[in-house]
Amino acid sequence: MKNIWFDEIGEVSQTQNQSEFLLQLANILHDNFADDLTYWRRYCRLIASSKFLMGEAGNKSFKKAWITWAIKPEVINKITVGGFELGNRATNLDKQITHSREKIELLNHEKHCLESSLAGLQWDREKQYRSQINQQIANLGQDQQTKLRKKFAQEALQRTDIVGEEFRSNGWQARHMEMIYGVFLFDKVCQQLFEQSFKPAVDDACKNHPNYSLWQKELTAINDKIQQEQATLDQFREEKNATMALSPVGFGLKATS
Repeated sequence: MKNIWFDEIGEVSQTQNQSEFLLQLANILHDNFADDLTYWRRYCRLIASSKFLMGEAGNKSFKKAWITWAIKPEVINKITVGGFELGNRATNLDKQITHSREKIELLNHEKHCLESSLAGLQWDREKQYRSQINQQIANLGQDQQTKLRKKFAQEALQRTDIVGEEFRSNGWQARHMEMIYGVFLFDKVCQQLFEQSFKPAVDDACKNHPNYSLWQKELTAINDKIQQEQATLDQFREEKNATMALSPVGFGLKATS
């Protein structure tokens, strides 16, 4: 209990007989905190959340809460029912919460930078491959174009979707048919150039970039760190809420002394 007080509040400042003091602490823990040091720590955090109780309110008649005063049953009751203004001072837990938030923000910034690098690589490869495909289409001879249009027509006639229905009814005059043919032509030329469809081709090109694997590993590691830090932050927040719940009246009440 003394160590927890020191962690959350600071100096113990106990002057009475050590054995009597330890016995008193044990009795208080049993009678007021269900023999649970977690509740004791939350009580200490309540005290640490008050400028008045921490001697930072400029009150000349009250310097700071000492442990020997804070373990008096009437003081415990007064603090936990809102007899003092609480929540107007950052505790160590609050500082941990702030630090965890800042750490997550930094990790998210690093994640954004990596994602931007990967997206930039993807865009560059798409632009490069589209240029090559469009150039190849522009260089197609008349015979090649005729063969490809014939192949598209054959496949369109076999389709059972709306495209097939439209082509069987209206042929090349069907609505958007030339645009659909353009997609077909783009894919066929892509297959000829890269032996696969556009997206897999671009994905493979990205994977062959010397930094791709490194960026992906770093991104995975950062996502893991964000997940772990978020779990830590959630634990801190739950503990903060539990500490606040120890005082049924809640924070924000003015000191009565």
